[in-house]
Amino acid sequence: MPGAEGVASDPRHNWLATLIPADARRFHVDDAKLGGTLAHAGAELTEARPDVEIVSDAGALLGNAPYAIVTLGFALPEGGSRLVRACRRAAGSLRARALAIRSRRTLRRRGYPETFIIPWEWQQAVRLPWVRPRSELAWNERFPLDALVVGSRRGRPPTVLDAALAQAGEQLSVSLDPEWPLATQAGLVVIAPTGVLRVAIGPALQQLERQRDVLATLDASSPVPDIAGLVPWLLAEGKTGLAYWSLERRLPGSLAPSQPSGRLLQDCVDFLVALNGTGDNSVPKSSPARDAGVIARACDPEGSGAVQRLGSRVEAALAEVPRVFVHGDFWSRNLLAESGRLVGVVDWENGGPGRLPLLDLLQLQLNAVRSARHQFLGPALIEYLLPWAQAGGDELARGYAGRIGIEATPSLLETFVLAYWLDRVGHELETCADRMERPLWMRQNVELVIDAVAQGGLLDRPPPPGSE
Repeated sequence: MPGAEGVASDPRHNWLATLIPADARRFHVDDAKLGGTLAHAGAELTEARPDVEIVSDAGALLGNAPYAIVTLGFALPEGGSRLVRACRRAAGSLRARALAIRSRRTLRRRGYPETFIIPWEWQQAVRLPWVRPRSELAWNERFPLDALVVGSRRGRPPTVLDAALAQAGEQLSVSLDPEWPLATQAGLVVIAPTGVLRVAIGPALQQLERQRDVLATLDASSPVPDIAGLVPWLLAEGKTGLAYWSLERRLPGSLAPSQPSGRLLQDCVDFLVALNGTGDNSVPKSSPARDAGVIARACDPEGSGAVQRLGSRVEAALAEVPRVFVHGDFWSRNLLAESGRLVGVVDWENGGPGRLPLLDLLQLQLNAVRSARHQFLGPALIEYLLPWAQAGGDELARGYAGRIGIEATPSLLETFVLAYWLDRVGHELETCADRMERPLWMRQNVELVIDAVAQGGLLDRPPPPGSE
């Protein structure tokens, strides 16, 4: 696979594989960012005899392609109470549906006799009418804010997704029977009884490549059975049209509860301890100072200087901490449970060796708090995680730290929390193209934390004893 490093992926483009024909190469689009995603995948952008036309307004169609797709969506204001957010979502979903119906009529008037309306939303199912529906939908999934209106003059052609499913099934000599695919940050994810298919077009390829490389590194380290049995090992991979795909083994269980407890929580800690000791971690692969540089580029001059000072301080304070193998995004939506036990850990694209310890556990704990409080990362970190660290953490964290050879003092835990923020926010800004375009996200997750750190005197605090 060719590399896609350095190009941020736009998750709102990850529906593409579900609808574009497998043999399509020429596109006319009215969205420069979508055009960039297609061009990155090797497509030709043209107004002359395109294979597919993709526009955001049915009235702007040129109408000279055999297939046309109208992309519709509503970006709701962020924030507000749960009731306010629910009302906004319901109203937005109704508006999207009404606009989709009008767009469908326009497509028919423009000479597209076969039309479909496909409701969808990022991190939700793309509701393809010819694919088996998901058995359960969360409340918000019943009110999608986006829709794709498809028009065809040649029936329904085999799509990129159809071709990827066929190739994967042929390699394994099985017939995949997928349910509605999910449009995620990591590309299109398709769950079938015999495996999990990932399809990437354009910059989303970097997530697929990272997942493959991390799992290959983990496999080469001969992990213990307690790790190997919970990993979605790669079964097959390939390319079709503009897309690359990979097929992983399907793990048992269902999504873990948002606040793991009891035996399940202890399983999570045991898993992290075993994983941390896996492989060759002699070469550091994480850098708080580098993460700070990524965040600094998104800030004003004052914030930029502050976050870079913080990154340098955290880097120096943790320079001698032994590195470990990590998962990189260890929280409930990436954990599978069955009968109260951990049976699977998925989505490994952010993991690998040579990384700072404790960050996986902090991710698990903070997201449990965020789920209960319905908060952005920044406020939850300021109101819960930093005070928690400054008070010496809890028995779970101290026990975990002791098992990997770290004395979890309050000042060291505080430094790890700051390293966690740098790592998490830096990663999201670097890989998610939409983050800098969301003012509320930037305020809550970046500016708010920088202000709190500066006011708390954490920018230039001496390193914790024994860290250097």
